[in-house]
Amino acid sequence: MFGNPEQMAQAMRQFADMLSAPQGSGPVNWDMAKNIARHAVVADGDPSVMEGERRQIVDALSLADLWLNEATALPSGVSAPEAWSRSEWIENTVPVWRQLCEPIAQRMVETMGGALGGANLPSEAQQMAGPLMGMLKQMGGMMVGQQIGQAL
Repeated sequence: MFGNPEQMAQAMRQFADMLSAPQGSGPVNWDMAKNIARHAVVADGDPSVMEGERRQIVDALSLADLWLNEATALPSGVSAPEAWSRSEWIENTVPVWRQLCEPIAQRMVETMGGALGGANLPSEAQQMAGPLMGMLKQMGGMMVGQQIGQAL
């Protein structure tokens, strides 16, 4: 990793994103997750969807919808078919990922904080650990944000 300047630059960007995260922004650093996902997309290439490809995608979705209408009683989930580039997909789906991931991430961060600053500690140690717990929660949110960004 450290022999490759591009990977080192990416690691430094991710670290800067982690340090610039506002506190209290929730259990996941979503800005960092989006930045990591965008950097990964750009590194692999992110061609725009051309008009011909867009038509093919819309036609394929219509055909699949037609087949599924015959095979299932469930209503179609497609209201307006769209074709997105990788970057557009990230931007347009992050709100849904947020709804799915936030409750899980919240529980993970709470569990990490509870395990490390548990009630088993003497009261003096709990008082001293207070600021550390806030930092650990922020680090947990950054860790989850980094993992989500890599997954997207």
